[in-house]
Amino acid sequence: MDWNTTKEQLIREAKAKPGKTAVLGLLLVVAIWFWAPLVAKWLPASDGTTSPASTSTAAVAAAIVSTPQTREIVNPSQPSPTWREVAHWMSQDQMMTAAPGVDKVEPFGAAVVQPSPDDSTAVESQPAEIASKSFAESTPAELGIRLTSTIVGSQKRIAMINGRPYAEGRPFVFRAGDRAIEFQVTRIQAQQIVLSQGEKQHTLKIEKNDENVVYENL
Repeated sequence: MDWNTTKEQLIREAKAKPGKTAVLGLLLVVAIWFWAPLVAKWLPASDGTTSPASTSTAAVAAAIVSTPQTREIVNPSQPSPTWREVAHWMSQDQMMTAAPGVDKVEPFGAAVVQPSPDDSTAVESQPAEIASKSFAESTPAELGIRLTSTIVGSQKRIAMINGRPYAEGRPFVFRAGDRAIEFQVTRIQAQQIVLSQGEKQHTLKIEKNDENVVYENL
């Protein structure tokens, strides 16, 4: 292919498409800027001259090799320590021992619940008879009994007490540890129920913040 013909064709293409020519020229400049340093490093130095970077690198390498410590590593006079010896040295080193956390919780240990001084004193100062008496005389609201929903039908009425269904006229037993109180579900209404305990009657209403469902006239 004749160079003159190729040159004329390139000139015609450049005149016909100046935008494309400008983009190709810019890419050519970027390619030269990127590849020129790499190509310069690959080319051997002429006349036995070396670059300052290679000279400084060689000097540093020679200095490292010439130190006594490196000579001992390159030509050791004694055998290398085993991993058991290294592990023993690390266990004896105070800088390698982790300090135990004072306020940290042991994840693999048993959970220890420290009672509050006020609570323990109050429980110990009360006799067992007084504690059992106060528990037996507590109201359903004080015991934490919750009414979440009621179903009021023509033939059957059911109340959801503490997440379990109870029909009207059935007993409800509340347990707390080894103690228990039995109530009677006396009456179930749309928004409340009546729990009887002997001669006492307690009204328990559906809490407003509960997502309750009330069914009537089923």
